[in-house]
Amino acid sequence: MIYCLIHPISNYTFDTMHEFENTIDKNHLKIINSLWNDLMLNDPWNVGHVTSLLESGSFARKEDWEEFYYESGKKRNRKIAELVPALCHKLNDDMLPLKNPNELRELSKATLNLNYYFGRTPEQLTEKAVILFQEALNRSIDVTIQECIEAARYRTLWQPWNQVTMRESHTIRILREFFPGCKFVSVKGDYDNPFLVDYEVYKEGILVCALRIKSESYMHLASANRNEQKKLHYSEKYAKPVFTLIAKSNGEIINTEVLSKMSLLVAEKYKKVFLQD
Repeated sequence: MIYCLIHPISNYTFDTMHEFENTIDKNHLKIINSLWNDLMLNDPWNVGHVTSLLESGSFARKEDWEEFYYESGKKRNRKIAELVPALCHKLNDDMLPLKNPNELRELSKATLNLNYYFGRTPEQLTEKAVILFQEALNRSIDVTIQECIEAARYRTLWQPWNQVTMRESHTIRILREFFPGCKFVSVKGDYDNPFLVDYEVYKEGILVCALRIKSESYMHLASANRNEQKKLHYSEKYAKPVFTLIAKSNGEIINTEVLSKMSLLVAEKYKKVFLQD
């Protein structure tokens, strides 16, 4: 069965309770964004592979994600503190990708990963905001230090969260249209031993499968292989498959073969399921 999952979403209302709200003047944010990119503060060297960090967990609330990122930054600080001072200083140099990119190529993978696969603390994001503000002053741009602080949080934490959350919302909306007899239940944060499952799918009160909704880049992330093991643990415990849906931000599902598998499960007669349970 071939599915074409491109739906118009212009009438879709996003639940802003689960979204970070931008409080910065839009024109100022546009200017600050340009500075952020020019200074390469968006480089994974400076903020980590944020999407990888976000998709390494299953966060019930936006506040949980922000706290996780900061705690990851504290963990990074503890690891870096064990290194020789010169290397510690280099890892905390926000300008290195811009001014001395060749030095990054000389570092070991293990050393690079201390910057790439960990978050940053609130204080470290503020330090980047100060760099932004200083550059704005140098260019005679009229923005405030508070706007730069908010922009650093927006670019690093809020924007990625909003994009991922909107992707999930649009994808579930489409799935509900294709499987109207099914109930899609968010289970983020429900497990003491997280399986990193986003949704469980039920038909007539019976668990059919579980879902994870990820971005197109997910399969290339370092967290993907680790998360595959958590899928197996879920299946072992509940005797139900876990499907990873790769979706675009508008909910369009890329790996449509998963939908064929879901369709077969949904269409099954449940006498066998009752007997097994």
